[in-house]
Amino acid sequence: MTSRECDFPLTKNANKLMKNKILTYTMLLVLMVTTMGCKMENRKHLELKLAAKEIMRSCPFDCNGMGLIDSVVFQAPDFIYYLSLYEQDFTINDVRKHADDVKQGMLFNLLASYAYGEPEFINKLYNADANIKFVISGRNSRTSDETLDIVITTDDMQRIKDYPVNESKEQLQLQAMLCTQDLGLPQRLDEYTTLDSCRLVNNVLIYYYTLDDQVVDIELMRKGMSEIKQDMKQNLRASLNEPQTNKLLKVAVVVTDGVRSRFIGETTHSSLDVTLTVSDLEDILRR
Repeated sequence: MTSRECDFPLTKNANKLMKNKILTYTMLLVLMVTTMGCKMENRKHLELKLAAKEIMRSCPFDCNGMGLIDSVVFQAPDFIYYLSLYEQDFTINDVRKHADDVKQGMLFNLLASYAYGEPEFINKLYNADANIKFVISGRNSRTSDETLDIVITTDDMQRIKDYPVNESKEQLQLQAMLCTQDLGLPQRLDEYTTLDSCRLVNNVLIYYYTLDDQVVDIELMRKGMSEIKQDMKQNLRASLNEPQTNKLLKVAVVVTDGVRSRFIGETTHSSLDVTLTVSDLEDILRR
C-alpha cells in the first residue's frame, strides 16, 4: 500500500473528528448561553420575590379607595396583588362592569409612581417580562366566580415608560381616583337623595345628586345654605379616617379649585350648588 492510498481514510477520520469537535463546542456554547440566561432569569425572579416580601410588610393597605391589598406574591410571570373590596361601598359586579376604568386608574397610579420617585419597580418587572396582576374579590368571596383579575402587561408598562408626563404627581393621582369614582353608582343615600356621579369640571370636583323634590324643598335648602355647608364640613371631618376620603381631600386641596355638591330636583330639575373652597378643604384637614 502506498502512502497515497493511506491518506484518504486518515483524512476522512480527521474531518469527522473535527466535525465532532465543532458540534461539541457548539453544543457547549448553546448550553453556556442557556445556563447564563437561566441564571439571569432566576436572579430577576429572585429580586421580584424579595420585592413582594418587602411590600407584604406594609399589608394591608388601601388601593385607590377600592379596597385593601391583603397580600402580595410573585409567581412567574405574575406579580400578584390580592385586593379585598370595601364591600359597604360596592360589589365585585360593580368592579366587573367598570373593569376598563379600574385598570385605567391603576395605570395612572403606576405612572405617578414611575414618574415621581419609584421607576425601579416598573423597570424590574419589565426586564423580567413579568405582568402585574390584581386579583380582586369581596372580603367574603369563596369561589372563583366572585373574583376578577385585572392584568397590567409588559406592553402596558412600555406605554408607561414612554408616556410624556406633564402632570404633577397629585394630578395623576386624582385622575386615578376619578376612574373609580363611579363604582357602585348611582347610590341611594337616604329616602330622598341619590348620588349619581362625580366629574372634574373646570378644575372643580363636582358630585351630582338627585333629590326627590316632591318631598325636599330645594328653595328652602337654598335659604339654609350656610348650615348645609357646615354640616358637610363636619361630616367630612368625621370621615377622614376612611382612606378614600382622606386621600381624595389631600389631593383635591393641592390640584383642584374646590369640591362642589350639585343637587338637582327629580321633577323640577331645579339645582342647588354647595361649594367647599380650597380654604374649606384645608380647614377640614386641620380637623
